[in-house]
Amino acid sequence: FRSKQALLDLTRQGIAMGANAIVGLRKSNAHYDQAGSQWRVSRVTYQGTAVVVDRKVPSAEAAA
Repeated sequence: FRSKQALLDLTRQGIAMGANAIVGLRKSNAHYDQAGSQWRVSRVTYQGTAVVVDRKVPSAEAAA
């Protein structure tokens, strides 16, 4: 659940900036344990660059 939420947050931030794609996506996991404790904290982080991708299809003339 946390991983999906982190990716959704990144996607929402990119859309808010006007992007339609995220490139260079990287995922980091970090786990923290406290000595003598039964608690474990997990952190998922996504990083990427929000970009606008132009989906123009080249014409047949440009391909020749």
